[in-house]
Amino acid sequence: MQAAGVHTVIAQFVDIHGAAKGKYVPLAHLDDIVGAGAGFAGTTISSGIVNVGPLFGADTVTGAVQAFASKNALGVNGSSLNVTGFTLNDGNGGNNYTVSSAAAAGTIAQRSITVTSSTDTKTYDGNTSSTAAPTVTTGSIIAGDTGGFSQTFNNKNAGTGKTLISTGSVNDGNGGGNYAMTFVADNTGVINQRALTITANSGQSKVFGATDPLPFTFSIGGLGLVGGDTLTGALNRIAGETVGSYAINQGSLDAGSNYVLSYFSNNFNILTPSTTGGSNPRNDAGLVDLNPALGNYTNQQLFVLNVGFTAAGPDSAGNQQECEESPEKLVKDKEFILMLNYGLNLPKGLNTSCDKTSI
Repeated sequence: MQAAGVHTVIAQFVDIHGAAKGKYVPLAHLDDIVGAGAGFAGTTISSGIVNVGPLFGADTVTGAVQAFASKNALGVNGSSLNVTGFTLNDGNGGNNYTVSSAAAAGTIAQRSITVTSSTDTKTYDGNTSSTAAPTVTTGSIIAGDTGGFSQTFNNKNAGTGKTLISTGSVNDGNGGGNYAMTFVADNTGVINQRALTITANSGQSKVFGATDPLPFTFSIGGLGLVGGDTLTGALNRIAGETVGSYAINQGSLDAGSNYVLSYFSNNFNILTPSTTGGSNPRNDAGLVDLNPALGNYTNQQLFVLNVGFTAAGPDSAGNQQECEESPEKLVKDKEFILMLNYGLNLPKGLNTSCDKTSI
């Protein structure tokens, strides 16, 4: 072309928006741009110059253009460039020439974009999921392609200054290969502690003298435990073993740092032994069995022996001495239970006779 007096050519190219543009290029630099490739723009348009020649006389070729066989970025020299159109001006409709075209190797470079994670705040839920979406902060996605990006917290635990990490690709028909993606994390995420309530169950008790029914039970409320999480430790209570009420405390019960725990107490009751409903009134009344053999007796009849007779005096039959000296005769009778009354006032209606008297 230089021999034909050509010193400047128009180079066609595609800008980042996919629009075809052109510029003048000195003929001496033509080889620098022919087949040099293009950045991915979502089209097959090539900015390269079609090489033509040789021509005779004043014959010319106009409108010569080339295109990539595929719009996708296929690596260095992985794309094929083909002549797609031209006009041969020879005064004979181009019939003075036998035209052949040859393909060339070319490169469609990946389109560079930066994907940046977004800040997010949530309540602890036992996983790293984030409902916020990352955004493209540098570069752009070609019309028709769509971004498929998501982000997660770097771990599931509650805290501030949490790192959010983005992943994903562009749906571009080339497995995302048309884009070179740089991912930028966000370090301002927050996972708040999960609200949990623990309430000691009411109605927990024991009879005086019994052991505590451990562990003390409780109910879980608030937002509840996340599946797989468990409590550690146990409730305890205010010390004491006399009849009365004792607060049940949180003790060592704990849910861990992912929870904020609110505790609600209830009372543990130590009850007076019942005097009804049992099979042995002596035991139900909490009396010590001075003679274990008495446990063999029934509770059909109850007799009281006033050993000292200081409060009740002798019985009407004058059996004071006999009762004091021979109480064993009562023990031999399997029809009643013997309760020893050491000088106590007897209930109204009872006497100190050694005779059987039902009450």
